[in-house]
Amino acid sequence: MTNYNEQYYILFNDFGNAPSYLRPLSKTSSRNYEYEKLHKSGGPAFFESAFDEEDKKAGHKHSIHDVMDVAGWYLFSHRIYEKMQTFKINNFQFFPAVFIDDDNHYHENYVLTNFYGLLDCVDLDLSVIRSKGYSEDEEYKIANFYLSQDILNNIPEEQRLIFKIAKSVNTYIFVHQKIKDIMEQEGATGAMFIRVDQYTSGDEYG
Repeated sequence: MTNYNEQYYILFNDFGNAPSYLRPLSKTSSRNYEYEKLHKSGGPAFFESAFDEEDKKAGHKHSIHDVMDVAGWYLFSHRIYEKMQTFKINNFQFFPAVFIDDDNHYHENYVLTNFYGLLDCVDLDLSVIRSKGYSEDEEYKIANFYLSQDILNNIPEEQRLIFKIAKSVNTYIFVHQKIKDIMEQEGATGAMFIRVDQYTSGDEYG
């Protein structure tokens, strides 16, 4: 019997090295990338540092990394993407992206991890729920996740190497051990992983 909680990790921003989020430019946020498939005819997605004006005046700058957080979505550098681009993953696309740094330099060597569908694969009976939704369609606050063997057994591994889950308030990205291994072998900066069976809500903050 496969224990998927030992095979999957939750991807987080490495807060020690990349302490701020990115945000989309208005022309990107209007494309609804959080839940729709993007088309190259509309051009790449654009993101900038989420630092406010006071931070900028204080001289704070966003660290530039291979993996950068866009409020639960991520930008991956091309050197990481090139190791994963052939994977056929359900409801997911790597989409061309541009990061504009704090000095207004354009970095075109990124892709957005865009999820236009969620995977309903959490066993709510075996997970630790902090608060429950009022119907099957509503989201739950989950303290500890337990991935369903029955559901994941019926999906070919390559199609579920990266996913976001349904019915959870948290917009976490779950990655298979294979994805984690690739990123670690490439020395990807800006990423932190916590194995599903070892994670409790809040652990990402240290």
